[in-house]
Amino acid sequence: LGSVQLTAKVPSAGIWHANLGTVQLTPLTTGDWNTIQFTVSPDVLEALNGDHQDIEFSFNFNVDSGSGANRLDNLRFE
Repeated sequence: LGSVQLTAKVPSAGIWHANLGTVQLTPLTTGDWNTIQFTVSPDVLEALNGDHQDIEFSFNFNVDSGSGANRLDNLRFE
């Protein structure tokens, strides 16, 4: 199937391109909801939990052609 990379940008906190990592999608069950996790550094987590109106996320999917739709749901920080 492939992988997904997540980056975050919070300009008001001085974060312009925080690479939150890459997760392999190949071992996941296709056609079903799966949970994936990214490790967020303390400085980025502080910014995400702060009062910022300019938070942006970029999901870069690197998947096989014709592999179907990739859906996102319930993005949260713990």
